[in-house]
Amino acid sequence: MTLAAASFPCILVRAVSGLFPDSVIRRLLAAREERAWLQEYFLSSFAPGVCCVAQLSLNIPGWPKRLPGDERAIRAAAKMFTDALPGAWPPLAGAFLSNAAGLAILLALRGDPASGIKKTVIGLEEGLKWGRALDIDVITSAGPLSRALEGFPARRCLICGEDAKICARTKAHPIEELRGKVESLLGLVPPSR
Repeated sequence: MTLAAASFPCILVRAVSGLFPDSVIRRLLAAREERAWLQEYFLSSFAPGVCCVAQLSLNIPGWPKRLPGDERAIRAAAKMFTDALPGAWPPLAGAFLSNAAGLAILLALRGDPASGIKKTVIGLEEGLKWGRALDIDVITSAGPLSRALEGFPARRCLICGEDAKICARTKAHPIEELRGKVESLLGLVPPSR
């Protein structure tokens, strides 16, 4: 599935260059604001409580937020995700975003309860050989749904298997090693058909 051939309205969003000074931090913050704006736009475009937003992106440590094979991976994830959704949760709208925070596909979904969608997401993240490279968030008007609230354990570190947030906070592993691991996971994404 390409977003251009999707059965729901889609917009293509590209980062606007030159708006902010060319520092990595400012570019990342602006890119994250762009994602947050799109999330809010989708949530506010439909009746309250009717939709949630699924944001599909990749766990790419360090800078830049792009790696070889990332676009193939994000498109494959979007296809698998939409195929895995029950008919009760159809995509209402979508956007492909490419900016300093990397690639993301945002889908506005008719979904109640959104927790069922989060379980589908976790199934993809944990069920695919390369799923650890995925970062799929489900956002409602009350905020993002967490793995813990759905009864799932915290994500594990790519390198040592400990709690990923602790390893990230303590910088337990070199960025180059983490990026290499993600790049090898992206290499496991099957070719598109």
